[in-house]
Amino acid sequence: LLEACMNSIDADATRINITITNSHVTIVDDGRGITKAKEVADFFETFGTEHQAGDSVYGQFRMGRGQIFSFGKNTWRTGEFQMVVDIKEMGLDYDLYNKLQVVNGCTIQIALYEPLSQEYIHYYTRLITKMVKYAPIPIFINDVQVTKEIDSSKFNLTTDDAYISVNDDKSGLELYNLGVYVCTLPSHEFGTGGLIVSKKRLVVNFARNQVLGTCPVW
Repeated sequence: LLEACMNSIDADATRINITITNSHVTIVDDGRGITKAKEVADFFETFGTEHQAGDSVYGQFRMGRGQIFSFGKNTWRTGEFQMVVDIKEMGLDYDLYNKLQVVNGCTIQIALYEPLSQEYIHYYTRLITKMVKYAPIPIFINDVQVTKEIDSSKFNLTTDDAYISVNDDKSGLELYNLGVYVCTLPSHEFGTGGLIVSKKRLVVNFARNQVLGTCPVW
């Protein structure tokens, strides 16, 4: 879900709607979507296509949709195209339909391989809410907005690189990359707890759950 949200933001979406039920997850955005057959081949079918400078906010690897594929049968609807991926039944093959009625943005419907209990629906809702808390566009889960605008007055320090708030919270130092959660750093490592929300893109690892020590912003 986090990968899908970052992809939507990279596609210039202004809003994301996520619906989670026991059997399906649906992500809808109003971004630019896929409008050409070459884009299907380059950016959907092919993993690891390089980004061009300035064409993304978060994207670095063009691999994240593989995580979306792993949880259920995917139906992607964008532009005139529909792509269906079912790795349990078809492996890495997929069905492509074109010349359909043109739709704006992108809708991803995931028919889950394993159903979710109500308890897990609540758990994942809380988890993704934390992860996208400061994302730059409104994100809704089951019709409830879960993102919030940054109030700079609540941070101890604001620099060109980040909003920074430090405190005695022993649970750690939460780190957000352009409003999207990366990790919680141990408070003993830096001698403080708190919150950092970067204003510039951090260089993160492939899993996006650690910032690299070589990152100049970090």
